[in-house]
Amino acid sequence: MVDGFRQGRSTFDQTNQVVFGDQINVAGNYYAAPIKPGRPAPPAPPRDFVGRGEQLAALAAALTTGEAAIIALQGMGGIGKTALAQQLATVLQNEFAGGIFWADLNLHQGRAETVLRAWGAYGGLDLTQEPNVNVMAERVRAVLSQRRHAQGALLAVLDDVRPGWIEAARLLISCLPAQTPLLLTTRDQELATALGAAVWPVGGLTASEAHALLLARVMDGNLLRSEALVQRLLQELGHLPLAIRLAGAQIGTRGRLPGFGLATFVEKVAQRAAQTLMSKAEAGLEATFALSYDLLSARQRRVFAYLSVYGAPLLTIEHMAGLLDMEAEALQDDLNELTVAALLAWDADAGRYALHPLLRQYAYGKLGELDADVREVHKRAAVYLQAQVGRAADGAPEEALEEVDQWRQAQAWETMAERALALVGGLAKQGYWVEIEMRLAAAVAQFAEQPEHGALMAQLHKGLGMIHREQGRWREASEDYMASRRLFRLLGQQAQEALVLNELGYVYRRDRRFDDALKTYELALDLFGALGDPRGQGQALYGLGIVDIRRQNLQRAVERLEASLVYLGDADDLPAMAETYRGLGRAYRAQRRWQDAIRVHEEALAIYTQLPDPANEAKTLNRLSLVYSSQKQWPEAIDLLNKSLAIVRMQNDLAGEASTLRYLGHIERHRQAWAQALDQFQKSLHIFRALGASYDIGKTLDYIGDMYKELGGRKRAIDVWEEALPNLNLRSSRYQELVQKLQCLKG
Repeated sequence: MVDGFRQGRSTFDQTNQVVFGDQINVAGNYYAAPIKPGRPAPPAPPRDFVGRGEQLAALAAALTTGEAAIIALQGMGGIGKTALAQQLATVLQNEFAGGIFWADLNLHQGRAETVLRAWGAYGGLDLTQEPNVNVMAERVRAVLSQRRHAQGALLAVLDDVRPGWIEAARLLISCLPAQTPLLLTTRDQELATALGAAVWPVGGLTASEAHALLLARVMDGNLLRSEALVQRLLQELGHLPLAIRLAGAQIGTRGRLPGFGLATFVEKVAQRAAQTLMSKAEAGLEATFALSYDLLSARQRRVFAYLSVYGAPLLTIEHMAGLLDMEAEALQDDLNELTVAALLAWDADAGRYALHPLLRQYAYGKLGELDADVREVHKRAAVYLQAQVGRAADGAPEEALEEVDQWRQAQAWETMAERALALVGGLAKQGYWVEIEMRLAAAVAQFAEQPEHGALMAQLHKGLGMIHREQGRWREASEDYMASRRLFRLLGQQAQEALVLNELGYVYRRDRRFDDALKTYELALDLFGALGDPRGQGQALYGLGIVDIRRQNLQRAVERLEASLVYLGDADDLPAMAETYRGLGRAYRAQRRWQDAIRVHEEALAIYTQLPDPANEAKTLNRLSLVYSSQKQWPEAIDLLNKSLAIVRMQNDLAGEASTLRYLGHIERHRQAWAQALDQFQKSLHIFRALGASYDIGKTLDYIGDMYKELGGRKRAIDVWEEALPNLNLRSSRYQELVQKLQCLKG
């Protein structure tokens, strides 16, 4: 290694322009390539938006000063906070070249992970397989930072932040790059202050603005000829935009009908408002709700009430027709009438209807008046959605999650718990970890004091264990699995207990609690033996073997892994056998038993080719290349990696391609072929950047920094390592090691 370093150091100056020239500026724009996905845009403001000119100008100035700012538009429901934010965002689009990242928290039911997926997608970042919401936030922050650097300033908007969603809001704020202004809307002043926002109160429209909005909705000035009546109406409505739109819709559609008079209408609004104990503004809003509802036909009232049953993403004519058991064509006429009455809005961009949160609350109250048992309506919705999910090839995530919620609202607790468990086997693969956890936890809370449901509770804890395991939350996962194991043991369900023990052993192993892992796997092995389950015995022995490798008890590891193969062979479990062969290869390689390592990796390759399983075939080729590179058999190692590269490219596996290129970079580095090594690392890094794979970006930059250090490029190594740090998880061992390397190099 010393000779290699001297050789590298002596050639550093000659290769500087070739390998480390300006076209490969690690700390600059080369690796921070612009992200190509579409530009995010805010939702369009209402077409009849009027006024608020001074407030718009002041807000625009505050958000474009170049200094980070958090501004909260705060006011009562229906006052026009969202419309103001939409208008402001539309005005400012040219000021934020990097885009305006909008999040409607009501639409996403306050779930940060749903917003993070959407924001990440604008940067080409697929977060569907990332289980940890905190890691998601870190990766989105890295992608947004790249976007800001490459394209320009960003603006973030969090619409409808509520007290129960404050932690989600904090997480979303944490993922924004430095100097990114944030606009949020909320009804709660204390919440805005808790988030560190400057509160901008939003009041009703001015008299002239309110008049202009009413005229825009009525579209016929002749119907508003009495200025005194118009002013009284607007005062009764508290100058609230939502109330004005509803009143204007009634006047505009019914103003020319026989028997309609503006004076009579105003009097009705005043009478209805006086019947409530609400504030003046709220009373006027409630009055317009009631008068609009009164004018609906019986069927339209039923449709309006049923609209409140579904969450926002499912407000489509197909879902409404399924719930109401109506033909879509007949239902369309009713939805059109509700839209004309301003009780419903059509979101053309999303391809669904939108119901204002206050109107949804009002409609849900009417649902109880129309049906004796609201729970039956929710049960009907759940049954419909269950059928939809069964027919959907992609798992229909929104429908599956909504189905569980409908069973919960129907108070069909056992069915709700069973359907929540079904999500673990379905949506978990699509990355809906946090959403599933919330519903499983709700089911656990429901059955916590009901010992007669022990079997269901055992399965729920097992499901939570799996969700926490996939998120790397080892302590929580171990607690869940232990609770599940205790229940299965009490119920005498040994097969289930043994399966849970195997899962628990894996968690202990990943948490580096090796003594606990050994004891747990041994308990599982005994139980599987008593049950005569060779597959379970093989899997327990595999876990024991891997723990032995981690503890450097290599001969014991080999014995256990070889015994595992016998049991797995009896069970004809080919995928588990292939994985065990790879584990054996790892043990043999550590023992420097090169031929044995080659033999078992080739056995694994044969199985993956037979299955077929191209992804694992490529991974095994990569592992086999390590065996050859350990012996400095460079041509053989490179040949294997090129075969792997061909497979992953054929499968369009970009992550696999990037990993394989990085393996090639390692080999070229060990050969001291510095230019070729950097070229492979560079290609790998470019793909990882396009994928938004933060950890792999940081890991690859770490390796590049190591190479610079070997060649004596101290300043370049520091630059690369400092760029790597923000991409790594703060809690990871790699992050801590990199901090130490930087301190040593700087010191």
